[in-house]
Amino acid sequence: MTLAFSSGMKVRKFSKYLLSFEIGFFVLLITILYLLGASVVIWGAYSYPSLGSTVLVILLLLSGISIYSIWHLGYRILYIKEHDVLQCKWNWRFIFMGAFISVLSLISNNIPIENEYSEWGSFSIDFNNLVLGLPLFLVAAHIRYEATKC
Repeated sequence: MTLAFSSGMKVRKFSKYLLSFEIGFFVLLITILYLLGASVVIWGAYSYPSLGSTVLVILLLLSGISIYSIWHLGYRILYIKEHDVLQCKWNWRFIFMGAFISVLSLISNNIPIENEYSEWGSFSIDFNNLVLGLPLFLVAAHIRYEATKC
């Protein structure tokens, strides 16, 4: 009986270490890429305003809130050790919205661009880069797993 409890504690501890590695590596790397890319896109939208750039800035802001939600929930699981992470409904909604945007970007990657020099062609090229957020949802699934094990 104590052997099963001991191995369960080792698995739990390993899972926490793995989650901290995922947050420290994947989420940090994608956050840096997001901040660099979003600053370039927002600067371009400010310099050359159009409907496509406005839509892209809104999608970028929603993606940024999704990344922040992953940081927030990961911090609450790892350092505050709160048990009510599953009750943070708005954070989970923003994470699912970010997942939806990333999946749409993945689908958009497979659609050929007719005129890449048009307004919507440049929108499509910039929108296709949001596919980089897909690995974050492995981290979100791990946070969800940890929240159910608390």
